[in-house]
Amino acid sequence: MIKLIVGLGNPGKDYQEHRHNAGFWFVESLASIKDSKFTHQSKFLGETSSISFALNKVFLLKPQTFMNNSGGSIKSLLS
Repeated sequence: MIKLIVGLGNPGKDYQEHRHNAGFWFVESLASIKDSKFTHQSKFLGETSSISFALNKVFLLKPQTFMNNSGGSIKSLLS
């Protein structure tokens, strides 16, 4: 079964250390533990990565829209 974990946050250097980016930090940590890198995917309005965990493929998504607009990024990935 394929899983998706979305790390919410706000893009850009101005928000990099802001607490609202905790979702970004979480998925970046998961990717790092599994030696996976994020790549920009314009069709998903964000950066994606994937890892294997407990026999499941897990997609990681960091929407590059502001937090309140992240639904569009998630919807495009799920379509």
